[in-house]
Amino acid sequence: MSVIIDVFSGRPNPVLVVSEPLAQQVRELVLTRRRAAVAGWPSLALPLGFRGLVVEDSDDASTMRLGIPGMSDAAEFDHVEELLRSLTEMSWPSELDRTTYDVIIEAVNAARQWRGPLRDTPAADAPTTPQQDVQFEAECPYSRLDFNPSAWNQFGIVQTNNCYNYGTNFRTNTFAQPGAGSGRRWSSIACDAIGQAAVNDGARWLRDCVPPSGQPALAMACVIWPGADYHWYRLHPRFWAHKPGQTPVRDTDDSGATILNVETCNRGPYTQFCGYVWAAANMRVA
Repeated sequence: MSVIIDVFSGRPNPVLVVSEPLAQQVRELVLTRRRAAVAGWPSLALPLGFRGLVVEDSDDASTMRLGIPGMSDAAEFDHVEELLRSLTEMSWPSELDRTTYDVIIEAVNAARQWRGPLRDTPAADAPTTPQQDVQFEAECPYSRLDFNPSAWNQFGIVQTNNCYNYGTNFRTNTFAQPGAGSGRRWSSIACDAIGQAAVNDGARWLRDCVPPSGQPALAMACVIWPGADYHWYRLHPRFWAHKPGQTPVRDTDDSGATILNVETCNRGPYTQFCGYVWAAANMRVA
């Protein structure tokens, strides 16, 4: 059995390997909470930050999600916190340091209070948008591709591509990391480090126009969850859209509003706005 802590957008989610007898306790918890639990990879627009524990049990080939913001009750979140503490004591994942663990526990508590709208993510390629224009200006030539969520929201694709894949428009199925394509991966969760890693892959700073060989250029915006994670957005004809980690692409923020201004929209814990870069068509994304 494995338990995925679905919390990050850019970084890979921590995965805890669970052995007996704790695995049986998890099964019992899933059975008692089955009414609240949903299939592991829902089509719902879950918020940025903690989105639940995804339990994958090889014994019965099931995948269930516990601790869902806006759906689970206080008792279930109590179970989730207790389970997290028990699991990490037994099997501390290498990608989860103590500081990040503390941030995750804070995110679980924030998820308890989240009351945003739970809505289906766009299934069709035509979004519902207000008759307003997105707020973004640039002097460089660039393109705004049509919104096409169905290309990203398919089972098997949605789990293996993240916000950086979507922002750059490269579907690698590798949960791509800024800098991995160039061999100069990001070294810290900071605006300069994440931005420079994307530039290492072939992106361009906003003041540095993409040459014809790299067109069509796409506008991306980067934000940071301080001390925890990064997140990318991509510009479309009349709004911004994003892909929070292993969840579906959507054109709404954590308040359920269409994203017209990525600097002021509700980004949950990703409170630090870094800025904009150009994604070039000849980037190396991996």
